[in-house]
Amino acid sequence: MGIVMHELRTLADGGKSVAVVTHDPRLKPYAHRIVEVDNGMVKEVSGFNE
Repeated sequence: MGIVMHELRTLADGGKSVAVVTHDPRLKPYAHRIVEVDNGMVKEVSGFNE
């Protein structure tokens, strides 16, 4: 998991758009932005930095 997430983060840092949908909280450290959805509604958006 770490190798794949590192590669995706490298792509994102290089300007590529990457979206990962998961229920695994261990992936949060790799994210630039986290959007939490509960029952089909956006619950929280955090970590957005341009």
